[in-house]
Amino acid sequence: MKNTIRLLSLVLVLVMMLSSLAACGKKEPAETQKPSTSENTPTTQAPIVTEGNDPAVTQKPAETKPAETEPPVVDKWADVNFEGEEIIISLSEYVPIWVSQLGAGHVNHYIEGIDQYSTDSVQNAVFDRNRKVSEKLGINPKYTYYKYTSREDETVQVIENFVLADLEEAPDIVSTMSYGVVRAAIKGLLYNVLSDGEGKNYFDIKNEYGWYEDFMKEITLDKEKLYILAGDYFIDVLRYANGVLVNIDMYNDLFASEGGIDSLYETVNSGEWTYDELMRCADVAYIDNGAMDVNSSTFGAVALDAWIYRDMFSTSGLDVFEEVDGQIRYRENISDIHTFLDKMLDMFAHDSFLNPATQGGTAPIIAPIFTGNRALFMLDQPVLSLEGSQIRNMEHPVGMLPYPKYKQDAEYGALVSDNGNVGGILYNSDKFTPASAFLQMMCEESYGGKGTLIYEYYDVTLKYKYSANAGQVKMLEIIREGLSCPKSLLFDNYFAKNVSMQTYGGLIRAIAKSNTNTFASDWASQYSAVQGSLEETIVKYGDQD
Repeated sequence: MKNTIRLLSLVLVLVMMLSSLAACGKKEPAETQKPSTSENTPTTQAPIVTEGNDPAVTQKPAETKPAETEPPVVDKWADVNFEGEEIIISLSEYVPIWVSQLGAGHVNHYIEGIDQYSTDSVQNAVFDRNRKVSEKLGINPKYTYYKYTSREDETVQVIENFVLADLEEAPDIVSTMSYGVVRAAIKGLLYNVLSDGEGKNYFDIKNEYGWYEDFMKEITLDKEKLYILAGDYFIDVLRYANGVLVNIDMYNDLFASEGGIDSLYETVNSGEWTYDELMRCADVAYIDNGAMDVNSSTFGAVALDAWIYRDMFSTSGLDVFEEVDGQIRYRENISDIHTFLDKMLDMFAHDSFLNPATQGGTAPIIAPIFTGNRALFMLDQPVLSLEGSQIRNMEHPVGMLPYPKYKQDAEYGALVSDNGNVGGILYNSDKFTPASAFLQMMCEESYGGKGTLIYEYYDVTLKYKYSANAGQVKMLEIIREGLSCPKSLLFDNYFAKNVSMQTYGGLIRAIAKSNTNTFASDWASQYSAVQGSLEETIVKYGDQD
């Protein structure tokens, strides 16, 4: 009986299981959704058939990683507010004569700017930057103007008066020509921006924040002390970078068989743009219409004045300074410099090079030769010449090249003229903290993407509006990458004149005028005096705060 009951129970369980399975099979399938193709959703890839076309052997599909999320942007100025603090900025009214003749704008247009929007995108970038920094930091900038001059001793005297007089309206920040600011630094009239000053220091001197970090380190005598400020707020560092102007149409006509101007740009890009190549081209361009008549002859190369010789030396990779055991000193053995000057004099001996030192050339005489389509190259020209009306109004398009190399294995150099304005904070200012914040943010807001000063001035106006083609754009990039200012260019003026000696630039200029290379003997006769002046200055420099 028990066995019968058990058998019936087992049959009943089997019947119930079969009924359940039948019911599940009658359900309608749910609608399936198309797999998402967003980059955050992994997708299934078709099997990848291996070599040999064997479908039985497949590779494992690559895994798709979720996209990384960008970290939140931190506004480092969010909690900085100086509640209407006034900062006085002293700007120079002085403009070199040759800059005026070029028809280029004054640097103050890029610092103080305008007080309302205009049709000029560069000026609008300055306006937006100034307003943003002022409102964000709660700082009220006040601009004053002083008649700084071309003489460094007069310029430093104005700065010294600001510090010693301790006037209520004395500026906190000065911006004027670099040789004057260098002298002010040597005399202890400026703050070391690497120190804490009086309170918090907001300076962060890095290239990515719009500062010319390497350039600033070049123009100091102590790596732990930076007194001279050079960045995109003080845009003259870029505007006064020197190069060589080229008449594009003339070059295309003369060297059509070589590929025209594009072949010249390629020569530069490949590192083969040397003084030998410049003179080869210049000799082809030269047409003598009578005893090198400056009024009718066509020249291969011209320069505005005799300082071109110093500037050629300063971009040669050679220097009168050297570093020994961490100390800067004048070089005693200058045989390589003597050799370079021999080569320079050989260049000037070519009829195709109008030598301003021997021909009595000045800017009003030389510039019209180039703008009048009677010169292939014009040397010693700053980037700002491209913005000037004198060059922009030329009948023929103009390009800019970096200075040629003295030796092919060297780097291209773009000498920043000592006429360019840089800045500094006066030592007697009691507003170091707000001044450091103001200058730091001004540089940051000048450098960057669309709408910033450097974008509108350099990337849009210079590289595309005033440039002939993509090759010219690359030339400007090479110039900007090579910004330099050897210590000797700025400091030698002080060391030599401090002991009533000739600067090395003056010696080179005299050699060009006399057409006789006496540099080795001239240098030996004053070496001890200028070296003593240098050593004395370095001690004073190191003793400053």
